[in-house]
Amino acid sequence: MKKFLALSLATLMALSLVACGGSSSSAAPASSTPAASSAASSEASSSEAVPAGKLDEHTIEAIKAKGVLTIATESQYAPFAFKDLDGNIIGLEPKLMQALADDLGVKLEIMDIEFTAVIPAVQSGAADIAMAGLTPTAERKESVDMSDFYNNGGQAMLVKADDIDKYTDAASLKDLPIAAQKGALQQTIAESQFPDSKVTLLPKVPQAVQELKAGNVVAVLVDAISAEQYVKQNPDLAVAKVEVVVDPTEAGSSAAVMKGNTDLMDYLNAEIQKYKESGDLDKWFVEAKAQAEEMGLD
Repeated sequence: MKKFLALSLATLMALSLVACGGSSSSAAPASSTPAASSAASSEASSSEAVPAGKLDEHTIEAIKAKGVLTIATESQYAPFAFKDLDGNIIGLEPKLMQALADDLGVKLEIMDIEFTAVIPAVQSGAADIAMAGLTPTAERKESVDMSDFYNNGGQAMLVKADDIDKYTDAASLKDLPIAAQKGALQQTIAESQFPDSKVTLLPKVPQAVQELKAGNVVAVLVDAISAEQYVKQNPDLAVAKVEVVVDPTEAGSSAAVMKGNTDLMDYLNAEIQKYKESGDLDKWFVEAKAQAEEMGLD
């Protein structure tokens, strides 16, 4: 009930701070609590701050005591987190999530909610960690603490393959509609680097890509890894020649924890470094990409 009330309140608050980003023998189950369902269907309607949760309920000791590690994500972002045909959440991030829980000796609970609700879930205390292809922007760091990168990557623009030589820079996109995910880093990039374009903001990346394929927009901003994935599955699409500039400190995916939770953050960074050195992160990423391609996700 406490989680339900906290996240229900959180999702009514301003979410404009949010941006987006082992073996494959087992898949993390898609877990959806009442709080998760509430967050998934809510839209921000207030400029008030998200009510803060209690920090001492999300330390390593507290997580071990309750026996559950709760991580908020959005499962529509292959190869980071997506669902298989049985509805299980798979991908790079679920592999990392499960490894973190196993190392703590606790159960993993995945809170599958709307992208714009994952940061408020951590702020309100409904989740211990948020992991959804999040980039550690300066704005986001005002609300939560961000881990080291567990995946590196830049940003790109998708266009129709036939338009690869038509749209080559920001000037060629003047007064034309482009799409980006609402609340993600791509929204910030669209508004700052393509101010003369008509930006359409959509809640999910697949929706933006469908708008491109339908001809309703001429380009879509997306992370470079996902762009590569979409092109492999859609021969009619291509990565544009348009330069998309990204701050090196934001060129990757990080996990988020409650502001000031140094105990959990230290654990996260130590584990991420361990999985980097062991090669597990690279292996999980390659497997996730192969799974997404096999499923023909677009």
